[in-house]
Amino acid sequence: MQSFRISGAIVAIAITLTAVPAGAQEHAMHHPASHGASDPVDARTAVSFPAPMRTHFLGKMRNHLTAISDAMTALSAGEFERAAGIADTRLGMDSPGAAACRDTDSSSPASSPAPDMEQMMSQSMPAGMRAAGLAMHQAASQFSAEARAAARSRDAGKAFAALSKVTQQCVACHSAYRVDP
Repeated sequence: MQSFRISGAIVAIAITLTAVPAGAQEHAMHHPASHGASDPVDARTAVSFPAPMRTHFLGKMRNHLTAISDAMTALSAGEFERAAGIADTRLGMDSPGAAACRDTDSSSPASSPAPDMEQMMSQSMPAGMRAAGLAMHQAASQFSAEARAAARSRDAGKAFAALSKVTQQCVACHSAYRVDP
């Protein structure tokens, strides 16, 4: 069992580091500044949020990263149900953060309740950013299903591959967009 934990963690890290979608790879090759190179030009699309929304948004991104790390830790330890639960409650389509990535109808009647922060963020995000976020939440829900399947089969391969698809969406979005101060 110990060798599975170690090799599972190595596989997860390798998948996460190497599985970058073609579009993000293309962007990274032509825009190295978005990956820490010394070129001062950052060609990613700038997104501006009002200060409180920016703080909320960046906090959500850090929470997503922590959830992915927690899910990877659980998965590599063979705690498949725990990994699935993390994905469901903190990353998947039923998580609170998914609401900001859904397309909102800005033409709703004035008598409707005031929009919450997630609805306002949805209205402030470019469509491509919102679509990448939604794809990440969908991939997290798929990861949850694969982690639950791994709990029955004890084969984590498909779960690790599904988790990789979650991080691919993160890479794609962060390669294409930046949040302005």
